[in-house]
Amino acid sequence: MKELAATKQKIKLVVAGLGPGAPEEVPPRVIEECLRARKVFLRTERHPSVIVLKDHGVSYISFDFLYETAPDFSTLYSRMAQEVLSAAEEGPGSVVYLVPGNPLVAERSVEILLEKAGSTAEVIGARSFAEVVLEAARVPAPSGYVVLDAYEVSQQKHPPYYAPDVPHVIGQVHDKITASWVKLYLMEFLPPSARVFVVKSAGIKGSQSVREVQISSLDMVEDIDHLTAVVVPAAPAEDRATSLGTWLELLSVVAELRSEHGCPWDREQTHESLIPFALEEAYELAAAILSGRTDEIVEELGDLLLQIVLHIQIGREQGRFSERDVISGIIRKLIFRHPHVFGHETISAPEDVVRRWEQIKRQEKHGDQPGSLMDSVGGGLPSLLMAQKQQVLAASVGFDWERPEEVLEKVKEEIGELEKAMKEGSQTSIGEEIGDVLYAVVNLSRHLGQDAETCLRRSVDKFSARFKAMEEQARAAGVKLEDLDQKTLDDLWNAAKSWKDLDQKSDSEGGGQIEQERAGRARGRGCRFDQERHGESDKRLCRRRPGSVGQR
Repeated sequence: MKELAATKQKIKLVVAGLGPGAPEEVPPRVIEECLRARKVFLRTERHPSVIVLKDHGVSYISFDFLYETAPDFSTLYSRMAQEVLSAAEEGPGSVVYLVPGNPLVAERSVEILLEKAGSTAEVIGARSFAEVVLEAARVPAPSGYVVLDAYEVSQQKHPPYYAPDVPHVIGQVHDKITASWVKLYLMEFLPPSARVFVVKSAGIKGSQSVREVQISSLDMVEDIDHLTAVVVPAAPAEDRATSLGTWLELLSVVAELRSEHGCPWDREQTHESLIPFALEEAYELAAAILSGRTDEIVEELGDLLLQIVLHIQIGREQGRFSERDVISGIIRKLIFRHPHVFGHETISAPEDVVRRWEQIKRQEKHGDQPGSLMDSVGGGLPSLLMAQKQQVLAASVGFDWERPEEVLEKVKEEIGELEKAMKEGSQTSIGEEIGDVLYAVVNLSRHLGQDAETCLRRSVDKFSARFKAMEEQARAAGVKLEDLDQKTLDDLWNAAKSWKDLDQKSDSEGGGQIEQERAGRARGRGCRFDQERHGESDKRLCRRRPGSVGQR
């Protein structure tokens, strides 16, 4: 380590910018450093400022050849940085690395180089391309601006943050494919009709061009080359609420709601008072997911996100935590609990992932002290979910049934014990045995690859839909359900199941034909209320379905 430190101290490395493009923008000191350097490297020779180096007789090595051989830009920039650093370590004399614009603005190769070289590198600044591009497009930036690299945008699996209240300058839009990536990125935040500026050869006399286009047409612009940038003006204030949606905007809106001039209801909320709302929104999201309706899922995700942001705002006001604590906490947890993704472990089977997750979770909570598997099951969970999590944890150490058929026998055994308790008449025993039956059924659903909560929710929704159909038919006949006898209620229930099937079918086939089919079923085997509704004199009742109403 001492030898490496000593070597670094001897390195004379200069990282400098050539300015935005016009030869007169090249800082004089850059030329001076190049003339006395042992080696001079250029990221690219394809830049108008390079003519100044030639005029002063500066010899240089261009990295343009690496663009042809590197598999991707990430590898390309790393190779450039390593080439420069290796040359600097070869011997006495300085090494200069030149890049277009300002070396500290949107230059990934410089970022990598400075990380490796540390404080041994000297930086000579120059005017950034972003400033000249903004001037060419005549876009003001009173509150600053954001500079992005088009390549970085194209490589993001999720779009990077977009700030609607300041302009964005996107550089290195060197071809139509890259322009297409930029278009897709911008359309995550802005409508396709929003207008942007395509600036080429900014600041270069006789070559500069500026075109204003819609985002949707960005990749149709001709003559895009390596000197092309895109300027996105700040969005008008009146458009931000309708066309944009960012995390910081949401935080700002919620902060305003809880401010002195905000909403009285929002101001008086606490962490404790918001508990039922968070639970309610979580269940409504689950219902939306089960419905399969995308618009409802989006809406309920937003409602649940609002609850999270309200808690964050309260935490910020109390000085206890902020959104940064919440986000960094979950990021650390995800990285730490996925060593097979972010570390060097190898795990392929999903069940092994779950087992490792729980092991790491126990380690976080108890350290080297032995703890119970059951301690990781949250006490505030709904009982069905808690039962399922307990069973998964027990199964992770081998305490489980091998086959679903064995679990089914356990369900039958528990039902037998419930029947015995019912005969004995002890409410305490009955309650205990009902719990055991439910627990065994949850276990069976898990072994069959089903989520017990989801299965029960579907049955609840199914019962609700059929019961509403019964109410509808009773209202159509001018009677109340509570005035009907058991047999008639059974008839209505059986008919309601048929109506529900038709309603589901009508979602895909349309209305008129379905209404005729419903009437036909009423005449053939429906209940008397539907028969009367369609003008029939036959007063036959539907055949009674075995069992009581509660067993539907």
